[in-house]
Amino acid sequence: MKHEKQRAEHKRTLRTFAFSSMLNDLGAYLITPFWPAFVTMVLGAPVALLGLLDGMGDLINYGSKFPAGWLSDKIRRRKPIIWSGYLFASVSRIGYALAPAVGWLFPLKAVERLGKIRDPPRDALLADITPRAKRGRAFGFLESMDRFGAALGPLLGILVFALLSYRGTFAIAAIPSLIGALAIIIFVRERKPKLVAIGQRKKLGKKFYRLVAMAALFAFGWISISFMVLHANIYEGVPLVLTPALFFVMSIVATPASNVMGRISDRIGRKHSLMISYALYSIVALGFVAAHLIGLTGTAGLAVSFVLFALYGLHYGSTFAVHPTYVTDLVPSGSRAYASGLFQSVFGVATFVASIVAGLLWDIVSPAATFGYGLVISVIAVAAMAVFLK
Repeated sequence: MKHEKQRAEHKRTLRTFAFSSMLNDLGAYLITPFWPAFVTMVLGAPVALLGLLDGMGDLINYGSKFPAGWLSDKIRRRKPIIWSGYLFASVSRIGYALAPAVGWLFPLKAVERLGKIRDPPRDALLADITPRAKRGRAFGFLESMDRFGAALGPLLGILVFALLSYRGTFAIAAIPSLIGALAIIIFVRERKPKLVAIGQRKKLGKKFYRLVAMAALFAFGWISISFMVLHANIYEGVPLVLTPALFFVMSIVATPASNVMGRISDRIGRKHSLMISYALYSIVALGFVAAHLIGLTGTAGLAVSFVLFALYGLHYGSTFAVHPTYVTDLVPSGSRAYASGLFQSVFGVATFVASIVAGLLWDIVSPAATFGYGLVISVIAVAAMAVFLK
């Protein structure tokens, strides 16, 4: 009877997290295609200010996860931080819809990106209630639903935008995240992790820190998808009107990839699964280097672009199904949110640096150098993982 109740709780919690995550990404990607035009055309901001807004948002996103994880473990509460994160996302989109001037967007963007504080405690709670042998499957399902929402968002956004234009679309985009927050409040039961002394919380073990180091090394070469889109538009000849289709292909491939790789990681182990996921990125980077050097355009360029974005979806879905599973496997229950937040913050800051390097290489050398840099770093990271991760 006890085991049946635990299984029922696990299923309910996993499905609620997956449902809320899917809804939140649906809302986020509902407005993504229209965000640049809203900032620059509707509110009249220069492109440089758009870049500043997005860069600030990324830094807040990366920087907030570590303290959120630390706080969750310290107060031994998961649920309030999780549903607050979804609520932040909903409130920010209502704010976007009402914003009379571009200056309002800075605090609203900060609130939106602070919503990512939900990730470390959510991953910790899910790991706490999931047997180790099934964690890959659980996190894979969660990531697959996340990607499914990301695939549906732009398609639904086109329909909503046609009816309601910018502000109406932003207001509608607030509803899914609000529903997600309410679902967490109603259907997820709080489970307090074991109490861990602050000093012990920081002692996460050599295996964990080696994983952080290897992931950070990889992230230093993880080129932003914006560069891939730019290359597809300028060099492969993909029309701007088809750009949302690239994102759709990426997300629709990532949806099953997350689920499959999560299950594979339960069978062959996290290390080898992550190495495969990172190696897929090496193939994508190599593809962009080859496409640039060969100079593919027209129908061939269009076809190659969609193939490369599909491969990127395979890499993306696989990687972000394995990351939280691997991290939570290596640390005790009372330190999981802290460890998850630390891992995600380090990975995020490294990708921020990678984007700066990628932009400089693009402008100073060539786009091939940008993707070549990503290729070299990712191959080195996979090789280092084979040697240093146990």
